[in-house]
Amino acid sequence: MKLAILFIFILYCVNAVASGVYNEVPASVDPNARYVFYSHGLIVEGLDTTPEHPSWGTYDFPAILETFSKLDAFIIAEHRAKNTDPFEHAKKLQHQVQYLIKNGVSPSNITLVGFSRGGFITAITSSYLANSDINYVILAACTSSLSTHNDVILQGNIFSIYETSDTVGSCNKVIQRSGGKVASFEEISISTGLAHGAFYRPHNAWVEPLKKWLDKEPEKIAYTIPRSEVVELEEPISKRVYPLFIKLPRSYRTNKSKHYPVIYLTDAPYSFPLVSGATRFPMNSGTMEEAIIAGISYSKGSKGASSRVIPIRINK
Repeated sequence: MKLAILFIFILYCVNAVASGVYNEVPASVDPNARYVFYSHGLIVEGLDTTPEHPSWGTYDFPAILETFSKLDAFIIAEHRAKNTDPFEHAKKLQHQVQYLIKNGVSPSNITLVGFSRGGFITAITSSYLANSDINYVILAACTSSLSTHNDVILQGNIFSIYETSDTVGSCNKVIQRSGGKVASFEEISISTGLAHGAFYRPHNAWVEPLKKWLDKEPEKIAYTIPRSEVVELEEPISKRVYPLFIKLPRSYRTNKSKHYPVIYLTDAPYSFPLVSGATRFPMNSGTMEEAIIAGISYSKGSKGASSRVIPIRINK
């Protein structure tokens, strides 16, 4: 009887330790919990969870999952079959994430992490989900293959980590292609000298930055209007600084000798994007003459009408 109780206790403890890692989204969803998906590299596809690479050593998938299990989150990490179609698997991840959101999980509490082929799958999933609040960690995955897939548009909060001794580098080009779809972007490089194999095992070099990024609130990237910039002007009497929003016509770069009319605006934070959007199609289609749009904002540190009033000193 005592042995039976001991066996049940041991079995319960083993299950409790392993309960944080799942092959797929658990049937019972906790809407207040965090969910982290991990997609492994290509070499792990198949039956072997610890395959050996001739140059980069052992890919220790179980050790990575053990490290992830210590996060304050549900970990979903499927061991993919050999020759898994990355686009089909991305659809599967898309449906699982949508299931979580449908059951009350905030998109900001969902993170997809992917290394190499797994990172490519993560990028495709990001494109499919098209949700700016979901978080994505790309580990050494911005390859030439991803760069040439113009239909894969990263969206959401992106954190990229790459190894300086690896042939796979920065995600900047992929981010630039995605334009305003990316809500926030942060990237770091590590230098372990292990090339692509740096991510084969749970090295602190990439695990610790990943943990820190997961625990902080990503800073949102402010939207930008194409061909626009902000310059600052100082008013000589009050010494107040006024940001000036400027948008140049589409033909300006190739026709700088041309004289363009100027549309002047006040209350630039509100009027500038409105007028920019309203004139875009007429200017591009030729039904309206191209013009420079210049909007003056409120002085720094003030709002509205107060920035238009210059105090006058009266000497008695």
